[in-house]
Amino acid sequence: MYNEARNRASQKYQNAHLEQIRIWVKKGFKDECKEHAQKQNKSLTALIIELLEADIRKHGE
Repeated sequence: MYNEARNRASQKYQNAHLEQIRIWVKKGFKDECKEHAQKQNKSLTALIIELLEADIRKHGE
């Protein structure tokens, strides 16, 4: 259920604990990526984070 207090609390948490990354991709590629993520029962965001974390671990950074 949406209300102003919940929205403010969410914004406060996001500002304190999260950062946003934006990328540009060719038209159609976003849908292709979303479909790929859905096949793995993941959101696109979850899949991107998982892949980046795996790549960082692999390269020892």
